[in-house]
Amino acid sequence: MDFDRYGNAFVSACVIDHLFHMAPGGLYIRQAGRPEFSYSYGLLPSIVDHRHYRAAYCGVAVYQGNQYPEAYSGRVLIGNIHENAVNMDRLEPYGASFKAHAMDNFVQSSDG
Repeated sequence: MDFDRYGNAFVSACVIDHLFHMAPGGLYIRQAGRPEFSYSYGLLPSIVDHRHYRAAYCGVAVYQGNQYPEAYSGRVLIGNIHENAVNMDRLEPYGASFKAHAMDNFVQSSDG
C-alpha cells in the first residue's frame, strides 16, 4: 500500500488486476470470495485498463522523490515477479477515483 501526495491510498494485488484506489468504506473485488456485507451496493473494481506480463505483482510505490526527472513524479511502480521488472503505470483522474494506464517498464532484467 502507498499514498500519493494528496493522501489517496493505492493497493496492489497479485494475480488479479494489480491496482486499486482505496476509498474509505469501500468493498472491493477480491481474488477469493466475496466480502460479507449484505447492505453494500456492489464491489468496487480495480482501476487498471490493462495487465502487465503474467500478472504476478508484488508491492507498490507512488514515486514522489526527486532523483528522477519530473516526468516520473506520481507514477505508480509495481514489482512483477515473472517479468523480473518494475512495471510503471500512469494515473489519470476519473470521476471520484482514477484510471491507471500502462507505461514502459521502469526497469527490467533478463536475470531471474
